[in-house]
Formats: sequence, structure tokens, C-alpha cells
Amino acid sequence: MDSLDASNTVGVNLGINNYSHTSDGKTEDLFDLEDESERLRREQRRLSRKQEGSNNDEKQRKEVASVNGHIRREVLDYQHKIPALRRVSWKSATPLRPLKPPSHRRSGC
Repeated sequence: MDSLDASNTVGVNLGINNYSHTSDGKTEDLFDLEDESERLRREQRRLSRKQEGSNNDEKQRKEVASVNGHIRREVLDYQHKIPALRRVSWKSATPLRPLKPPSHRRSGC
């Protein structure tokens, strides 16, 4: 592997206050899911009021699952759009590998 040019390198930190913060000073805010979260809470409240096992209970359960799926898809979409928006004309973009947790093997097995 060729050596990397340090002037061409950008570090990315994922955080709590911001979604990401790079070493070149750019930040991405957290994704706003307030409206979707409120809708999910409302639908779950409606589900809790249904008689368990009824047709209305089943319909409402599907509605809650639908809202959950919608939120999940929006989050995944946001996660995929951020790198595309952040791409700059880097000569070398080397992705970092995720750290693997150490395997916890018992000795003497």
C-alpha cells in the first residue's frame, strides 16, 4: 500500500451533539425525527387502548409497524446521504475498518 499524504487526510468523529464532526471543521447536525417520534407515540398509545386480539388491534399493530419502518428507512437514507454530501475531491479515500470486539473465549474449553 502506498503511503498516505497527511495533507489529504480528514478525520471523522461521530458524536452525541452533532452527527459527525470532521477535522477540517465541518459538522453535520443530528437528524430531526421529532415529528415521526410523536406520530409513533400517538399510534402506540392508540394500540394500547385496543382490545387485545381484536381486528382493530391487529390493524393498529400493523400501523405501528408501518410507522417504525418509515422511521427506519428515513434514518438509513440520512446515513447514506451524508457521505455523498461530504465527498470532496480527495485523491485517496481509504475507509477505516470497524473495530471488532475481542472474542471472549473461556480458557480450558
